[in-house]
Amino acid sequence: MGVGAKLSLAFALTATLTGAAAVGVPETGRSGLWLFEQPWAPASNEPGRQRLSCSQCHLAGGRGPSPRHSHNNTALVIFAFEGGRRHAVVNNRGTPVFRIRYEPRQFRYPDGETVTLHAPSYDLADAQWRHAILSPRIAPSLRDGSPCIVAAGPCGYRHATADVRDQIAAAFQHEMGVEITEAHRPGFSQVNDQDVRALETHMRAFAIAPPHRSAHQDEAARRTGCLSCHSPDPAARERLYDMGAQLADIGGEAMREHRLWVAPNLDRIRLRALRSPRSGYLHDGRALNVEEAVLWHGGAAQASRDVFVASERGDREAILSLFDSRGS
Repeated sequence: MGVGAKLSLAFALTATLTGAAAVGVPETGRSGLWLFEQPWAPASNEPGRQRLSCSQCHLAGGRGPSPRHSHNNTALVIFAFEGGRRHAVVNNRGTPVFRIRYEPRQFRYPDGETVTLHAPSYDLADAQWRHAILSPRIAPSLRDGSPCIVAAGPCGYRHATADVRDQIAAAFQHEMGVEITEAHRPGFSQVNDQDVRALETHMRAFAIAPPHRSAHQDEAARRTGCLSCHSPDPAARERLYDMGAQLADIGGEAMREHRLWVAPNLDRIRLRALRSPRSGYLHDGRALNVEEAVLWHGGAAQASRDVFVASERGDREAILSLFDSRGS
């Protein structure tokens, strides 16, 4: 049974929940905005685990800040895979449960220009996951016109959930520790189907129009092959690509399923730069700008990256300005 199907079945299950300190519910009921801002009490009695809200990771509906900009890393979730188990590791406790270190790597273009990339490594406090395959993910933007939100379609960096409703349920269950229930009046450590629908409606309201781009910028990107993956058509279905070992999950470099990532449509990347300038790029936020993100590309994108690297500086700048709308 797929992840999406399992999560859909969760709505039919009644959960046994622990009590939590209540905060006031608006008189109009649990609206999408209230649900988005509400600090949820985890159903688990795990010591030290703190409340999380949707807005704490998706800042103002945008993508979470890059760990290179943030010290507490609450917007980054590490999924640990071992022995058929999947566990979400979140820094929502008084003391960090994981730490990130970055190894600087110098890259030199043929024309002599240099860029410093930063390769992340992760130290987990819980010894049982130290040898697991680790898949770090930054909280994605809800304001970049994702087909998952504005139209029916799969969600997530790997299309692991069937639609936005299943994605919301997965976030509540795995990252925030909140139970799914069929109760008519859910508590403060649980949500029901009506809550998930209200949040879905609220998230769709985040969608905004992308900035203008020029024909010259489009042509520059087409020459490298960038637009064959990052489609300029905002309605196009986003596809998964093998991005090579450098961007694979930690410990999963040899397995194709751990190297697959969704290539966002062009307008989504442009909106991210405009609305969440400190969020960084790539699934784990290791790249602080478009250029660093391009240089990390491998696998199916290796040929396009190589064309970019071999291009004249002026051509590289034209391509980068296309993807970073602040420079348009």
